[in-house]
Amino acid sequence: MKSMKKLRQLRNIRRWKKKPKAKTEAGQTKELRIPPQPRKSGKRPAPPLPPNEVLEASISLMKGVSTCRVVTADERVIEIHLVTKVGSNQKQIIDTLRTILLAKHGVSVDPKKTTIRVIQMDKLQQRLAMGNMSKRPRW
Repeated sequence: MKSMKKLRQLRNIRRWKKKPKAKTEAGQTKELRIPPQPRKSGKRPAPPLPPNEVLEASISLMKGVSTCRVVTADERVIEIHLVTKVGSNQKQIIDTLRTILLAKHGVSVDPKKTTIRVIQMDKLQQRLAMGNMSKRPRW
C-alpha cells in the first residue's frame, strides 16, 4: 500500500510544479497558459534517391536475378521489373530486394504502393518463342 501511495505522489510531482502567474488589473493573480512546444520527431529526412543505374546494379547482384529495371518519379521508386532464373521463390526475391535497397541505399520500398514484377526465365523464353509479345499468354 505504501509503495503505491509513493508512486502516485511521484507521478503527481510533475503536476505540482509552479506555473507562471500574472497579475490582472484587479490585482488578482492568474495562471498563464504556456502553449505546448512541438515535439521533435525522431525521424531523419530521407536521403536523396540514387540514380537508377546504381539501384539496378545492386539489384542485379542478387542471387537468381538476370536483369532488372527500376522506374522512379518524384524521388521515390514506382516500379521494379525483374527477370529471374527458374526455381526462384517470388516472395523471397521481393523480401531480399527490399532489404538490399533499404540497407545499401536507404530506399524504402512499400510493396502496396510500388509495382514489383517478377518473370521467370523459362516463361519469358516461351513468350519470346510465341513471336507476338503484345498478346499476353495465360500461365
